[in-house]
Amino acid sequence: MKKSLLLSMSATVLLSIAAVNTPLISAEEVSTTATTSQANKIEYPLTTQYMTDDASYSQDVPIDVETAKSLVWTVSGETLEGEVKAEKPIAEYKTWLLEKGGGFNGDQWITVLEPQAAKSSGGTKTTITIDVKKLFDSKLDERTKVGNIRRTYRHWIGTYTIKGTSPDGSVVVTKKIDLRPYLGFRTYDERIKEINETTANVHDGRYATLKTIGTSAQGREIVSGIVAKDEADLDKYLNETEPMMLSNPQELLRLITEEKKDDFKLPIYIHNTHADEQPGIDIITELYRKFATEEEFNFDTYVDDSFREKEDAETTSVHLNVDDLLDRFIFIFTFTENPDGDYLNFRSLANGMDPNRDAGYQTNPETRAAVQLINQWNPLSLIDIHGFVKQFLIEPATPPHDPNFEYDILAKEAVDHAQHMGRAGVYNTKYSNYIIPKLDWGDGWDDAFSGYTGVYALYHGILGHTMEIPEMNNEAYNAGIYATLASVSYVNDNRLDLLKKRLEFYTRGIEKAEVKAAEDQLVGPNGEIVGRRNKVDGKFFPDYYVISMEPSKEYDVTEAFNMIEYFARNGVIVKELTADEGDFKKGDLVIDMAQAKRGYANHVLYKGSDESDWGAMYAEVVMNFPAMRGFKATPVYNKEIAADKIGEVTHKVAPQLAIEDSELYTVTNNSIFVIQGINELLADGKKISFTNDGFVMDKDTLNLLKAKTSVYAEPKTDGPAATMQQIDSDIKIYCPWNNEGWVGASLPTDAYNALKQVGFTMVDTPEEANLIVLDNYHFDQSVFGDKPVIVLGGSAMEQLESLDILPGFDAESTDASYEGLLNVFVNTDYTVSSGYDADDLFYSNSGSWIASTPTGFHSVMTVKNDDFYNAGWWPKHQEVAGKTVAIDGVYKNSPVFIYAGNPTNKLHTHYFYRWLTNAIYRGTNMEGEIVPTPEPEKPVAKNGWEGDYYYKDGTKLTSQWLFDTNYQKWYYLTADGTYARNEWVGSYYLKQYGDMADNEWIYDDNYHNWFFINEGGKYAHDTWKGVYYLKQWGEMAKSEWAYSPETGWHFFNPDGTYVQNQWVGAYYLKDWGYMAQNEWIYDNKYQNWFKVGEDGHYLHDTWVGEYYLKANGEMAKNEWIYDKQYKGWYYLKANGKYARNEKIAGYQLDAYGKWAN
Repeated sequence: MKKSLLLSMSATVLLSIAAVNTPLISAEEVSTTATTSQANKIEYPLTTQYMTDDASYSQDVPIDVETAKSLVWTVSGETLEGEVKAEKPIAEYKTWLLEKGGGFNGDQWITVLEPQAAKSSGGTKTTITIDVKKLFDSKLDERTKVGNIRRTYRHWIGTYTIKGTSPDGSVVVTKKIDLRPYLGFRTYDERIKEINETTANVHDGRYATLKTIGTSAQGREIVSGIVAKDEADLDKYLNETEPMMLSNPQELLRLITEEKKDDFKLPIYIHNTHADEQPGIDIITELYRKFATEEEFNFDTYVDDSFREKEDAETTSVHLNVDDLLDRFIFIFTFTENPDGDYLNFRSLANGMDPNRDAGYQTNPETRAAVQLINQWNPLSLIDIHGFVKQFLIEPATPPHDPNFEYDILAKEAVDHAQHMGRAGVYNTKYSNYIIPKLDWGDGWDDAFSGYTGVYALYHGILGHTMEIPEMNNEAYNAGIYATLASVSYVNDNRLDLLKKRLEFYTRGIEKAEVKAAEDQLVGPNGEIVGRRNKVDGKFFPDYYVISMEPSKEYDVTEAFNMIEYFARNGVIVKELTADEGDFKKGDLVIDMAQAKRGYANHVLYKGSDESDWGAMYAEVVMNFPAMRGFKATPVYNKEIAADKIGEVTHKVAPQLAIEDSELYTVTNNSIFVIQGINELLADGKKISFTNDGFVMDKDTLNLLKAKTSVYAEPKTDGPAATMQQIDSDIKIYCPWNNEGWVGASLPTDAYNALKQVGFTMVDTPEEANLIVLDNYHFDQSVFGDKPVIVLGGSAMEQLESLDILPGFDAESTDASYEGLLNVFVNTDYTVSSGYDADDLFYSNSGSWIASTPTGFHSVMTVKNDDFYNAGWWPKHQEVAGKTVAIDGVYKNSPVFIYAGNPTNKLHTHYFYRWLTNAIYRGTNMEGEIVPTPEPEKPVAKNGWEGDYYYKDGTKLTSQWLFDTNYQKWYYLTADGTYARNEWVGSYYLKQYGDMADNEWIYDDNYHNWFFINEGGKYAHDTWKGVYYLKQWGEMAKSEWAYSPETGWHFFNPDGTYVQNQWVGAYYLKDWGYMAQNEWIYDNKYQNWFKVGEDGHYLHDTWVGEYYLKANGEMAKNEWIYDKQYKGWYYLKANGKYARNEKIAGYQLDAYGKWAN
């Protein structure tokens, strides 16, 4: 029997969770504490109510039944944010509608039942019962399927007054509820208060401290908590144990194995990345309190995964004494990496970027703080708590695995660890299962990229896991706590073995070992071993990387200099050449790959891998800092650099080039830091011109620029070029933000963030701007024609094509999420190509190209025909060979530059920013580049489509359905008039170009699933479509059980097809996928008979007539079995029937088949 254990919570915590200074009172207590402050005003104390639960309050009121029946009931409230919820009749407050579209359109939220005379009151009291339904659902994480609950629920936290008033006002009965999301929930301010109280109230004999590890973009502290036996433990680990682990792991291993040394206190790290996955923060806050203040933890869990098949699965009890744990470990808690997101209820950072894609790139202060803490401690294990994968997902991840891992070292332990976590989380909660992507997912949840915090840890030899709790409610909160405590138990039980494996990881790096076992873990889509590819002379890892620190036209030495700080933050040792070495120069940086963190160093610097054979990948693959940031790093194989030529890094700033004296200079356009400096100088009123060769400025301006950054400059002796144009000092750029429904807010795009980063002035409307940058689909025709426009990426190109304003323009895509770093030809004759070479690189994260160039445009960049693909995940990338990927031209005499790639992706792609900034600096000057082809003026449509909008008799239609007789299709116009696309409106789905899906399959990227849309537009549900089953909300069943009222239970493959003629756990699926029930089945694989019961579960260890089913359900044949129930031996013959009244091998069997011993 599965049981649930209530986790203890301190009185301080409970009070902070309830309203401030308000006692927490049960319904029973409330019913006995009513007070009458005046004869006709009856008030009851406040009760805490959870949004995820139904509740009923019955209270005896000192009035008669007739008066009670006459009461007119209203509801009002005030939220924690200070919003006043107006007093309205009780029937007007509704619950959230749990259908597509959502909104407060459901059932009545609060209902007062028919008053009843109170028992034994003699008619002087009346029982009033108030039913309060879940305001939203049993979980608060939905953001698409039934509307955006996740962005809404916080706005309803507060105190609500349920009031009944008699018609003459002589009697007023009030009941107040403190509405909270779920028991374990903490607001931002409550969390801050609680962790400070926890720290102050630490248990005697323990050490607890809070440390600020960084500051968020909006200025909030990023706080970590540490719990240890005493402060000296921290010093000993950081100054003795950890340095030996990293520099001399073999000696530490000797101390453990030979001298039996075991006094190491090792870190365990618990972390949250996505702040709107709220239970993660609450779990960590609670665990910090528990480890700091409690004596012990006790819980039960399953011994193995047999619970999936049988109800009486074996269990065990786990006891964890906190003081004993603190003799072995130091516990580190990052309550959330993203305090801005915690405060704002955002998954993303305040700038719209996802911190769980930035752990490797480290373009944001929040991720830099998190990875610095990871590398400060190099913990034995790391759990990053996320939500919400409904199957309760715990990594390790699917292939492909990054070849820079030593994956074999922790492959088994990672699965074992996850299983221990999952079993505890399931046993102690309502959940019936958990999944491990590596075992259960197939592909698409990979660990081939360091952007995810949990996977980032793997690159450093850490037993790192992302854990996705299933829902946002208290049950999932408890699942996360138990799973994390089980993680601690597992690491405690295997502490020295895990430490030895860490030392092996570091040893391989230091000794430059490349072992077959690691390669055998690297498999292709069909399970075949692919190993580490792209070797040089049989070696995957080079002996060194040398990073040039010599200023040049081609490379950005400031980016190279910044790698010193980057590598230090990531635990990679960087040195410097003290003398010239062949082609390398004194001062160049050297990464000797004979070091503990060689895998991460190589991940950052190597070319990357082509993973295009895989059917799915979760996010980016390309890291390649030299190409993406624009510096020169050379791998060196099979060569030793003399030790006396390598010393400590001496660079304090990026090197500067000695420049001859002149009046005018040309500064090479090779760095975003030069661009940043240029913008600062323009803002100060300096005169700077822009040409194909770079920026032209006078000596004084150059010296000001050199004070800001390293530059490569040459004297300009030929005077101003004919094409030279002075840069406008007052550039204002409009770049529309993303506004996706699931986000619930408008957030900046990558292009917007990049332009802010390099110092451009951004404005809120196109009317304020003198230049437009578009890198999403939130625009229409009106932004074209009056000022320069820059179009970036597949989404923006598709929208531009749909506007049909550039005759002949055709954007194509293999898939909007495909990624690649490609070799291209660049036409360097144009200003927009300034700083790039004829043979150069192109980066895309949207799988797009330009199939047809419109009139008045010319090609700027073309993909090479052969050997063009460097790295990434771009299935069918052969289609882009020879294709155009950037064009330049005019529309209504204003420049339009179209770039098919993503030059600002996640702010990592510094090298490609200049395609954007060049087009900005070029402004309106296209003299000598293009002969404009005047575009005929089109009349403004007063009826019909204009861009994203539809007009009727000159009025823009909003918030309504529209049937377009031209297209013979339905569209939905949103509140701002734009047509809905790639989203649901009620039961209907609007496709990429806004037309309603009808009698077709559609794939929804938000749900990562297929839906079938019936004729008429409504999604199919609870029905079959061929071999696929559509569930309650229309989603195609995949990798799960589903029940059809028509055909019973079925299990579905990852591709949605039903499983047939095989077992799934303890159940057998027959022809057509029907689950066998109460029948014999013959399994060709096992060549045997099985009997399944009424519930479909195979029978075992029991008789069925004359036949015996063994422990695994197989019918016994030609063998002896011992029956514990009858306490005897039986022999089952070849036909499965038991032998009786005969001798078998000399043993006499009686009439009942039992050996007559």
